[in-house]
Amino acid sequence: MDISVSRDEITTDPEAKLKALEAKLKAAHEARAKRREPTVDAKLSAAEVELNDLEVIEKANCELGDEGKEFNFVRTDLGIVIFKRPHSATFKKFQDKGDRVKTEDIEQLVKPCVWYPDRATFDSYLERWPAMLGSCVEKVGFLGGVRFKEEEGK
Repeated sequence: MDISVSRDEITTDPEAKLKALEAKLKAAHEARAKRREPTVDAKLSAAEVELNDLEVIEKANCELGDEGKEFNFVRTDLGIVIFKRPHSATFKKFQDKGDRVKTEDIEQLVKPCVWYPDRATFDSYLERWPAMLGSCVEKVGFLGGVRFKEEEGK
């Protein structure tokens, strides 16, 4: 879309100039909104991901137990990641790091807790969204009992 102002549109009348620019702005905003509108394929893909997520959550409820106690999850654009409770020894080892925690330590806590999807898919998610690891460790920490500390402070 061309939003430049042609020589024919150049005028010394400020009101006419403003009107021409406002028309161009409106057209530019409409074109941008149209480009950002999801396609039917994108809507279909999102619906398929959402349905799969709900089915996996239901399966986790049956196999792992209560959501929020026995498992937790993080949603991504490509699908859900479900975490089971961390093993107590793994969590203690992580806690013993104190302020010296590195990304590698977080990964060592989080990755064994991934129940769904498979490890390769989870690794590809972390490759695509590296900051997602922060959300994952929060969910795993909650399952490991961090929530009890939060409730004490209230």
